[in-house]
Formats: sequence, C-alpha cells, structure tokens
Amino acid sequence: MSDDDRKPTIRPRPFAAGILLGSVTGFLIWIATGTFALFPAFVSIGFVLGLVFSRASGGGPQ
Repeated sequence: MSDDDRKPTIRPRPFAAGILLGSVTGFLIWIATGTFALFPAFVSIGFVLGLVFSRASGGGPQ
C-alpha cells in the first residue's frame, strides 16, 4: 500500500477540542440571545475547527 492510498488521519483530541469550542460558543450565544437557530451553525463551525486543529497538530496528509 502506497502513501497515496492512505486516508488522512484525524487526531481525536484536537478534533474533540474544536467541536467542544464550537459547541460551547454556540450554547453560550443560544443562552444569551434565546436564538436556538445559531446553535447548529456553531456546532458545524466546531466540526470544521476540529478538522483544522487535527490537521495542524500533525494529522492528515503531510
């Protein structure tokens, strides 16, 4: 199996940190404003942040 066939790895701790950051931010904004519609958006942003953090910490293709 060559290096090109490998799928990018996701490091669990940085990924979880990104999701947690987005979720907590979304939850705080939801509680402060009473607008639930923003919560799923921040969870989605947290998912993307988790991927970015994971890749920045050495996961994914080099």
